[in-house]
Amino acid sequence: MNTIHTDRSDPLVDRIIRSAFPSYSGRKVQLVPSETVELSDTAWSGGSRSSYAGVSADGGDARPLPQLDPAEFGGPSRPPVVDPEVWHIPLEFFSIDDLPDTLTAFLKLLSENFVPEIRATIDLYHQWLDAEDRSAGAIADVEGKKRCHQVLGEVEHVQAGVPIKRIGLLDDISHHVRFQALVDHMSDSEKQALTGVLESVGAGDLVDLRLKREVKRDDYAFVLV
Repeated sequence: MNTIHTDRSDPLVDRIIRSAFPSYSGRKVQLVPSETVELSDTAWSGGSRSSYAGVSADGGDARPLPQLDPAEFGGPSRPPVVDPEVWHIPLEFFSIDDLPDTLTAFLKLLSENFVPEIRATIDLYHQWLDAEDRSAGAIADVEGKKRCHQVLGEVEHVQAGVPIKRIGLLDDISHHVRFQALVDHMSDSEKQALTGVLESVGAGDLVDLRLKREVKRDDYAFVLV
């Protein structure tokens, strides 16, 4: 796919811009000639995000593309997501009762590699919690210092039959907190369907794997809730 970088000083370009984005006051755009369109990176990043529209070759007809109003921005066509940082929401989903073999194999791979690590990391986190009384807002770190990636010590687990020893990062726990939030917003039937899929790939206990106390990001640190 070729991309043409141009500005709106050209009359045709200006007509295309006004047709696609009437309120746009900038000067530069990218024109991408194509018979089909597949978009990504429509989420906010650094205070801005890209917007797209399909325009006829002569600039006479413009149609907003579906990705202009995705679910992560609370679009009216689809319900808002629990966590706004979960982005690139797919437009369609597989049937829970008929998952492709390739997806099932991928989920098994994730289960074998990730689940032992998250179990070990949560166990390490609980050991840290039980070591002393800790108030809400306390930084979750062995040294009590702000870090982009908080370390609680070392974890040991077996991954694909291989013993692993590595640092225990709270990043992994923060991902599980998001997973818990999604599960908590599910209906009973949705939880049952999710549990069935996870059990089929060896990760059935993830739904009930809970933290004694949750953590959240605050000013480049993980702190206790």
